[in-house]
This record gives sequence, C-alpha cells and structure tokens, in this order.
Amino acid sequence: MSALGFYSGEADGVFDASTQSALANFQSSNGLTPTAVPDADTVIKFIELSTGRVQSGQGQ
Repeated sequence: MSALGFYSGEADGVFDASTQSALANFQSSNGLTPTAVPDADTVIKFIELSTGRVQSGQGQ
C-alpha cells in the first residue's frame, strides 16, 4: 500500500485502523467497493498495479 501512495506509516504487520483506511482508499480509487477487506478483487488489482500488468492478461 505504501508503494502505491495509500499508506504512509511504518510497516508493522498489524492490520489496524490505519491499514484498513489505506485499503479502503485504495479500493475506492481503483473502482472497487471500499470494504477495507483484502478480498480477491483487491488483491488482483494490487498485483496488477504493482507489476504493471493489466486485466487483459498482459504478461501471461
């Protein structure tokens, strides 16, 4: 999340309110329902953005 600009705190491995807020902001900014839960759609979008892949299957 911090690499994409959604979380600015120290990475501590705790899924707290700050992490949930960052996740909900990431979801909202990427056309996903902002649930603050790392569901499959969220994980896929995060991987796509982190690796530069797009949903069309580029890189497969």
